[in-house]
Amino acid sequence: MGNWWASFVFGSKGILNVPLSVSSMSETITTQPPPPPIATPSETSTKLVSQDGLVGLFDILGYQVFLDNNTPETAAEKVLSTLVKLEEEMPQNLLRQLGVEATHRGAELIREIKWLVFSDTVLLTLDLKEITNPKRKALSSALFLTQCSSLWKSMFQFGLPLRGAITKGPYLIHKTCFAGRPIVEAYKLASDLNCAGVVIAATVTEFLRTQAPLMPQLDDLYYDYSFPSKTKGFVEHSVLNVAILRHGYEEKWAGDIRQLVHESFWAHNKSVGAGVPELIENTERLLRFLKMKWPAGFSVPVNRKT
Repeated sequence: MGNWWASFVFGSKGILNVPLSVSSMSETITTQPPPPPIATPSETSTKLVSQDGLVGLFDILGYQVFLDNNTPETAAEKVLSTLVKLEEEMPQNLLRQLGVEATHRGAELIREIKWLVFSDTVLLTLDLKEITNPKRKALSSALFLTQCSSLWKSMFQFGLPLRGAITKGPYLIHKTCFAGRPIVEAYKLASDLNCAGVVIAATVTEFLRTQAPLMPQLDDLYYDYSFPSKTKGFVEHSVLNVAILRHGYEEKWAGDIRQLVHESFWAHNKSVGAGVPELIENTERLLRFLKMKWPAGFSVPVNRKT
């Protein structure tokens, strides 16, 4: 995997999040922050500037069951602390997995990806509006998809499987308020998934195809796939390759996929109620598809003893 990115150099520091809570999703989604400090004249005159780029939204499957079977303290420790830790450490871990060194230029690329963690949901964004260099835009897009893949796999291995969606378009994030059609679209796409996985909207795949001549590695990050939908049977979309990077535990990923999926859904005292067996079956089918497309993600490195 290191050779995959060998000609590129990334950075080592992420952006700290502000934990939030949200009650509903709509075209404009706001939270209940504490009273803000008195603004200075320069702050009150600051204009809100919209962004335009990639949006990734992820939430934990079976979160209510998880809360029911764990104390509030345990739930907070296992979810929020895990997500916060991932945000703080994942950029550096991502660099190590890609086999590249941290540099000033690389740090800039990493910092382009913004994190927002609230309750059981993670929002990742990448503003492409200010990136004028075509090759850098393609590289940043590939890094964004890789970061989304790394997040999904990390949480799946931890026993908190995610469903998510990646969309594209104009949006606005300011402090604890975020709005925009791509955020709402991502929420709707993710909520309709009947499996743990990451769906990629058509607007994103169209954009990625225009970037592929500059960044051929993008083709390894997603595939056409028939997603199981809660309302429409099976829907043709693109699926994120969540096995693109190794996260340790290669022996488990090279072994019994069915057991791997069951352990993730049963972890942390979670029970398997109505509808969950179908989720498990669909997730297993997705991982078997990815194994067919990307067998390297489900194997033990040849230079590592099993």
